[in-house]
Amino acid sequence: MIQAGLTLAYRDVEAVVAMDRQGRVDGVITGYTVLREFLRGDIWKSLYETRSGDKSWATVQSTYNDYLNDLIRRLYSSNLKYSIVFGMGKPSNLIGLKDLAKYLEISGRSTFLESMEAEAISNPRVRSISGESSLEEAIRTMVNEGVGSLCLRGSQRIISVKSIIRGVMKSSILEKLRDNPHSILQKPIKELPELHVEAIKMKPGMTAKTALSNLLKSSSECMISPDQRRIITYWDLVVKPSIKQEMEV
Repeated sequence: MIQAGLTLAYRDVEAVVAMDRQGRVDGVITGYTVLREFLRGDIWKSLYETRSGDKSWATVQSTYNDYLNDLIRRLYSSNLKYSIVFGMGKPSNLIGLKDLAKYLEISGRSTFLESMEAEAISNPRVRSISGESSLEEAIRTMVNEGVGSLCLRGSQRIISVKSIIRGVMKSSILEKLRDNPHSILQKPIKELPELHVEAIKMKPGMTAKTALSNLLKSSSECMISPDQRRIITYWDLVVKPSIKQEMEV
């Protein structure tokens, strides 16, 4: 599991494909998968001794011959964010929502988003947390409620699954997590600035296309309304609009 965590921290990937010794796909490892190990009794042992394949999640599978709309439809119907791409009968790539967003932007296929307001496709499922809350409380909230980001009350910053993985794996926090995990897990979020990310603001009247461009330019995984009551993610900008457009044709 530690290898999966380090890969997620050091590379710009959304998930890692887990395979058995015969080269067969077990599933994918996401940031949620790694964070779950932080909530176990012996974190270090769990990270180093847990086989990724035993904790992996099933996901959508596709091939290079599949159409983009068909892939997005399958992601939508299964409520999943990743697809393992097979070529010549073997897994060769992994596509996530951010990859799809990049493709829409670079290829010019995001023009259909110009007619949609970002706020109209955003959702009210925003969770916030006090800076006084511990890292363990933040992780438990994300894992239990299935949210990828938490707004820090009274600030313009957020913490996310990705920012925690990167902040922990790429700093001295990892050693402290090994030597004295309680001291890190019980530390208030406000005292761990390396885990924070500047929130990207959703401006009134902003189009979904502009929101997509701004989000891709940032290190954040979401965009928040100024009152912190609405949130927009890559799912809202890629999957939902594509399905909506398809239904209206």
